[in-house]
Amino acid sequence: MKKEIEMALPKVAHAPANTYLLSLLLPHKEAWGWIASNFLNISLHKKDYWDEFYRYDMWGGCPYILETSITREVMEAITNDFVRFACKMIDLGHCIYVSINRHPVKIYNAKETTFCHNPFIYGYDNEKQVFLVAEFHPGKVYSFKEIPFEQIEKAYLMYPLVNENYPHKKIRLIKFYNDGMFQFSKKDLASKFEEYVSSENLYVKFHQGFYRSGFLMDSTYGNQFNFGLSYYDVLTQMVLEVEPERTVNYRPFQLLVFKDSINEFRIDYLKKQGYEVSCGECFKLLQSKSAVLRNMILKGNIAGYRDKEGIVNFISETRHADKVFCELIIKDLRG
Repeated sequence: MKKEIEMALPKVAHAPANTYLLSLLLPHKEAWGWIASNFLNISLHKKDYWDEFYRYDMWGGCPYILETSITREVMEAITNDFVRFACKMIDLGHCIYVSINRHPVKIYNAKETTFCHNPFIYGYDNEKQVFLVAEFHPGKVYSFKEIPFEQIEKAYLMYPLVNENYPHKKIRLIKFYNDGMFQFSKKDLASKFEEYVSSENLYVKFHQGFYRSGFLMDSTYGNQFNFGLSYYDVLTQMVLEVEPERTVNYRPFQLLVFKDSINEFRIDYLKKQGYEVSCGECFKLLQSKSAVLRNMILKGNIAGYRDKEGIVNFISETRHADKVFCELIIKDLRG
């Protein structure tokens, strides 16, 4: 027997948690209004350059998700057979988000037994004896894969051997659920764009800590993020600090491209709902500049950063295009 929970491959494949959430929501049109209302603001840490959509813990705030977390201890009090437990949860409509040891899983090609990973299990095939898994490994390319039951079971049991920095000891059960309570609001969306333009630190504004990989960081860590348009200030800092023959982490630049992909989805949703949108040409310009900027960084990582001034100027141009786009869509939403 084969059982799988419906998933989709999104254009946005940034951090695993956000990508898994999009994969689970996209097949359900009733959730598109919520997607269009979120994945809007972005943040970048001033020192370690950790970049993210706001908020990392958005699973907990999504009205279309039922999330249940149990400890390994609780699961093992019920059964010592993880494969059987996972299949039963999938039968009940739950995906499983769990931390395992990389070593037993062949596609991870892990030589050490001290590293963990967090696959998103969304189905199984009894005939093939495999789980259906959403994954970024190998190669950091998001895709759907099959991993044998035996390998997942061993990886689960070997988890205590890893040098774990984050408390992934909980097993998270994720289920799509529509309670009919969410209502799309132009006013709410406009407010979020205004927060983006004003570069408010939303961790400070809403008195929230920063969640990384499932746990709450110290509040002072959240204070060190640049949000919205000030995100570009940290990008400039990254380029100015790099030595000519060194490389820049391209991930924060790629997030600009992913942000534009969500904005494209957002604009399409607004049009389909009958709302007037006049920012199309400005958005195309922004989309083009974001992609060019990302490519400039990729090129610099290969050929070296001998023209920092040119890249810094282009960051400024992209920021301006972003500001113009945001101001126009705010005008449309407020009109």
